Amino acid sequence: ILDCAFLLNQAKTNAGAISVFLSSDFLSIIEIFRSIFLNNTSKGIGATMIVSGVTNINLQDVQIQDTSATNILSLHGTVLSITNVSFQTFSTSVDHFVLQSSDPYSSILKNVKFQCPFFAFLKEESQDDEQQCSGRKTCFSVHLKYQCMRCTKTSYVIDSSVTLITEWKHDIEKMKEPECHDCPQGGICEGGTVRAIDNYWGFVSSDKISFIS
Repeated sequence: ILDCAFLLNQAKTNAGAISVFLSSDFLSIIEIFRSIFLNNTSKGIGATMIVSGVTNINLQDVQIQDTSATNILSLHGTVLSITNVSFQTFSTSVDHFVLQSSDPYSSILKNVKFQCPFFAFLKEESQDDEQQCSGRKTCFSVHLKYQCMRCTKTSYVIDSSVTLITEWKHDIEKMKEPECHDCPQGGICEGGTVRAIDNYWGFVSSDKISFIS
């Protein structure tokens, strides 16, 4: 797929724009270059895209933006190559982006941007699995989930709505998540945001907000 735009597509089941289910016993390649996906929806998983059982999945120079409150993208393949790709969502508290590779040491995530709603932060969950593959060989896979989260109503986070993965390697430490802070004296916290009450002024110090009167 090259130089394409997928706009406002809808699916009654899964995947509003692209849906691919293949057997992992066969060599298969899906490549998407210089394309855009905007506001595609589905009633199931993968509002924009779901790909499963593909040997090589290659996304390069792709923009994905979605307003759906469901899972947006689910990629399950042997080798994932995701370069110069941006994901943007306007909802929280669902697994927006799910990536699974059965050959993580050959997979590449480079210049991948996740954009959550304002004053939400990106949470990463990773799980390593051993699974039985063809020929009775044991395969090793990594399962990554990215979810946009908000702090509780009585706490806030310094805006971390944009997260950029410049380069991903399987042996790096888990991404450090922003910290939700208790609402400071002199402030009012609502949905992860913080503002000053009357006659207080705020300032940022050491990744926290304080108020003085």
